[in-house]
Amino acid sequence: MSALPPFSGDEPTCAKCGHKGASTEYLAFGDCHHAPRTGITIGWHANQRLHRECGRCGHQWDEATVPPVHLGNGANAEDCPACHGTNPPYPFICPGETPPEPTP
Repeated sequence: MSALPPFSGDEPTCAKCGHKGASTEYLAFGDCHHAPRTGITIGWHANQRLHRECGRCGHQWDEATVPPVHLGNGANAEDCPACHGTNPPYPFICPGETPPEPTP
């Protein structure tokens, strides 16, 4: 299974007709709009995602949700959305954002 394209912002551009702007709907794990709802996961991406539909031509596509941001500043990792499920080492403090690589 391939990864979802990254979040394209609040005004995405349609890849088919170039129209700027699309409706957006959050789809939770297992939800799908590409086939009738049958109670089972149908579609290419079972993970949570944003479902987009062009306001001009009706083209539909899915994108990844906005990536979570670390709380940092000594926050408890259990309260940090970006640390969720990462099991950081004791004392379980959110490491914060990784600083960017210096450019030579």
